Amino acid sequence: MVTFFHSERERNTGATSRNGRKRMLLRQSLVAQRRLRRIVASICAIGALLAALITVESSTRMMPALVTTNAVHQGETIDAADVAQTRIPYHMALEDAVTASDAVMGMVATVSIPAHSVVTFSMVQNAPLPQSDATIVDVKLASATDSFPVGSRVALVTGTGCETQQAQESQQTQGKQAAQSAKTQASGQNSAFAGSCTLTTQALVMGKAHVDDMGSPLTPMALPASDALAVIGASGPIIAVQQ
Repeated sequence: MVTFFHSERERNTGATSRNGRKRMLLRQSLVAQRRLRRIVASICAIGALLAALITVESSTRMMPALVTTNAVHQGETIDAADVAQTRIPYHMALEDAVTASDAVMGMVATVSIPAHSVVTFSMVQNAPLPQSDATIVDVKLASATDSFPVGSRVALVTGTGCETQQAQESQQTQGKQAAQSAKTQASGQNSAFAGSCTLTTQALVMGKAHVDDMGSPLTPMALPASDALAVIGASGPIIAVQQ
């Protein structure tokens, strides 16, 4: 009888011990799950914070840029007084922006740039370089003075026939100028413009037209010295023709 109760007590004790271990394992599992949820929530919060910081940083990111201090018209040469360095909010569309004033000094505006505008490399080009044997003269054109961008090559044609032009030059010049008149006549004979004289086919537009003291617009052009003499000596109106 004693043995029976003793065995029964041992069985009850073993069952209680097993139940206790199960409850302990269950509590540990619940604690681990809660801890894992807290860790996941913390990671999500950190990720959201990093994303917010990246967004703020990208929206406030600054970049160096060059802006105009005054309006620069098409064909004008850019100098130090026309631009200033500053910093602006970054934008992908402005990756072509000029960042240093030295990069555009002496360059020519290909478009008109309003004051306080960001300057990009697509708005400027290198100033045209005349040939080594060329000279630069101001030419009074009867045609529109702003028809040709800086750097254009044009032919200069006068309405006075080359024979008349040659006769006038022969009366005014001797020696080399007389020989130049013969060259001008030969050029005029090959001209595609009937009754006209082609003074040169190698004129290079060097800058925007400016107005002289008499109010006449003059366009600076580079051309061979011999052709420059013909242009200066022309008595009739001169027009420029795109090459």
